[in-house]
Amino acid sequence: MKKGENMKKKIKIAVFMMFCIFAFTGCTNSSDKSKKVESVEDITGAKIGVQLGTTGDIYASDYEGDDAGTTVERYNKMADAVQALKQKKIDCVIIDEQPALSVTKDNDDLKILDEEFTNEDYAICIAKGNDDLKEKINSETKQFIWDKMLENEQLFPKKGFEFSVVLEDNCRNIKHPIPYELHGSRDWIERYKEDKTIVINDDYKVDPDLASHFNVINVPNDKMDFGKPSKEVFSKVPKEYIIDSNYSDTLDCVEEIVNNPVYCILNLCRFYALIRDDLTLSKYDGGKWALENMDSNYNDVIKNAMEDYLSDTNNSYDNTRLKEFAGEAISLINDCVNTNKIRK
Repeated sequence: MKKGENMKKKIKIAVFMMFCIFAFTGCTNSSDKSKKVESVEDITGAKIGVQLGTTGDIYASDYEGDDAGTTVERYNKMADAVQALKQKKIDCVIIDEQPALSVTKDNDDLKILDEEFTNEDYAICIAKGNDDLKEKINSETKQFIWDKMLENEQLFPKKGFEFSVVLEDNCRNIKHPIPYELHGSRDWIERYKEDKTIVINDDYKVDPDLASHFNVINVPNDKMDFGKPSKEVFSKVPKEYIIDSNYSDTLDCVEEIVNNPVYCILNLCRFYALIRDDLTLSKYDGGKWALENMDSNYNDVIKNAMEDYLSDTNNSYDNTRLKEFAGEAISLINDCVNTNKIRK
């Protein structure tokens, strides 16, 4: 984490949940006169609890005294606000995300609304020249990211995960190879467990593959769940960077395809689609494209790789045919390069 780096703080709303006979839900009984809060819109007209002087207090004040009769109860301690909520003296509490998670973990009768009340930026600033403190903050932040990834490892695809932490400035002002702050993947898990300093050090690091990753991120899709739209963060990657990022891996496939057939087959397919038709495709979509645009004699090889990529299957491959396919694909790629068919 660098000097003055902005981070996001999420503010949540915690509400009281009652146990009903048939379900665990946010219902109320007929004698309960409290307002039921199930969304941010519902806090209008409610009794809102906040800790005095916090951001929640500031935002809640915007509702205070409105025509709907919204009131704000201010407490010296957040624990007092939570206790008032449990006693149904108030209808909800506006609180930062991390304290809210801690509170609801220890109180089964409270829940956090699914939607965020608001997001705000905050920053950690360090005096110039205090490199020891900066390195300690960077190290702790990187370790936190890695530990959280490992906590949720069971949620990742069976083929594993990969992530990179890159400064926003390096996403906007692209140079090749792209510098990064932290990298992780399935292959790095054991190394991290054995010696964290190898993974989370502050050395200057670059990764040629990031040019390809950034290019994929800039392709419109519906799988970007968090943050700003990608085009607001990532600049367009020059075509020569993308080609350079892929080309060495492509040449390696002549030897590696026997040991790593799925990766090499699909990577060759999508790189040829990029070189020939200027298409940015996933590995699987690269395989689909190749079935229509490459020699049909290799369709069985490509289909097997696509099947293995998406499932737990483990198709057998003829080593001779694998090498023939790699040679054919690389020949086609080189033809495009040599005849200037690459679109600038």
